[in-house]
Amino acid sequence: MRTINREDQMNNDDRFNSSDELDEEIAKSVEKLVDEETSVARAFVNRDAGSSVNTDIYTNNNHDIAGNPDNDVLGRTQMIPDIGKTQVIPDVTKTQIIPDIKDAAKYQSDGNTRNSRSTRNIPDRNTPPKPESPKHNDKKNNKTAIMLVSGIVGAAIIVFLIIALIINSNKKNSYEYNYSTGLSFYNAGNYSDALTYWEKASKDAQGRKNIELKLKMYECYIAAGKRDQAVDILKDALSYDKYNQKALTALAQYYVNQKDGTALTELLRKYKGTDGEKHLKEYEVSMPSASEASGKYDKVLELELKSENSYKIYYTTDGLAVTTKSTEYTQPVRIESGKTTVKAVAVDNIGTMSYELELKFDIDYKGPDAPAVTPVTGTYDAGTRIEITNIPDGASAYYTLDGKTPTRDSTLYTEAVSMPEGNTVFSAIIIDQYNMSSSVTKRNYNVGVSTKYTFDEAVDRLKVAMTARHDLNKDGTSADGGQAKFTYYKKTSIANVEMYITFYDIVKNGVTTRQTYYFGIDVATGKCYKVYDQNGTLIATEY
Repeated sequence: MRTINREDQMNNDDRFNSSDELDEEIAKSVEKLVDEETSVARAFVNRDAGSSVNTDIYTNNNHDIAGNPDNDVLGRTQMIPDIGKTQVIPDVTKTQIIPDIKDAAKYQSDGNTRNSRSTRNIPDRNTPPKPESPKHNDKKNNKTAIMLVSGIVGAAIIVFLIIALIINSNKKNSYEYNYSTGLSFYNAGNYSDALTYWEKASKDAQGRKNIELKLKMYECYIAAGKRDQAVDILKDALSYDKYNQKALTALAQYYVNQKDGTALTELLRKYKGTDGEKHLKEYEVSMPSASEASGKYDKVLELELKSENSYKIYYTTDGLAVTTKSTEYTQPVRIESGKTTVKAVAVDNIGTMSYELELKFDIDYKGPDAPAVTPVTGTYDAGTRIEITNIPDGASAYYTLDGKTPTRDSTLYTEAVSMPEGNTVFSAIIIDQYNMSSSVTKRNYNVGVSTKYTFDEAVDRLKVAMTARHDLNKDGTSADGGQAKFTYYKKTSIANVEMYITFYDIVKNGVTTRQTYYFGIDVATGKCYKVYDQNGTLIATEY
């Protein structure tokens, strides 16, 4: 904002006050001229009336006062060089011409009559008027001409002054005058007086379309604390140039300064998808981001929403538009079976709302795949292990050994199951976290009795051997306190010895560590071996 220079301000005021003084001077001149011309006309009328009486008196007595060179001053007019104004030389009174009225008797030609009637010199009504002399007529004509010319000149001057007054008045009401005058005040930092002239200029056809003028007026209104007028003038500018960058950004910044996020949001919505949107990008609040994209899913979703600068997030799950009265986001949104439309917005610290994030989800639970069970149907030795290999996270498998269809109440599968001797029908299902069940997988196993040890029996033999060598404690834990875990790998022959191969893991504090070797147990004798994988070939050494 500019600083007002006092000296400039005083000079500015003097300069613009002179225009008002000019108007007053012109008006006073017109008034004075009218008074003077009126006095001139009145003087002529009065003198003519007096002159005719004197002429009658002195003409009847054969003394033409008007013809007397000494008295020629009577009734004359003069043009004096004062802007064409007419002045009248004052009338000479009878006392200046005749010392005493009583001496008039000696000028009478008839000395026989001395009474009061004859001294009054009352003309005889029956006597026709005496024709005026040519000299007298010329003088009257000159007077008339002078009066006419004086009147014309005076009228012309009055018209000139009135025209000058009108021209000056029109100039003061012109766009150019009001704009330039306001600009001078603006440059001097006098925003209040600048507005006085610019408000007039803005009403002119040229001023209504001057966007730069309106932007300067906005500055002045802000400086003067006239906020409503400031907003109105920017909106007025946009009504003529709706995508004007300066007006749009000024209006947006005004709302930011006033912490009016609601008004700023309305402005952003109004110009979305228009040429003006690019001018308002810096004032937009970014939409929230989501952990899942729109689409079809066969599982429940836990939808997470995030916003920049940790702005508040509001959302709906019924497809309705979001407001600050909608649900505020505080934890993941659970999206379950069916079709769901999620809408969400972020709101900054002054209440400016982002554009809506819209996500559409179609959740269709198809249920888990059927269990993958190994080995396939066939004849196996006793102790062969049955495994389910495709249980998804969050799901569980259930099985039966009598051919019945399993349910959630059947035996829960937790690890590989040893085939019992004889004929066995193994049936299994998987139930996921949405309580959706897979189809049933069945295997038919025929197990002979030639094998001496089952896998579980073989592991028990191994544990006894490891305890004897102090590799395991009596409670089944390792030397460092970890829990020993043996997992069936396969049954195979190494160096013509058929044996069970098992993994050996140590579980401690929730961490599982697999050992670098396997154990092998002779199926027939229960003898234990350490087994190594050497370039893809299993090698067994007696344990």
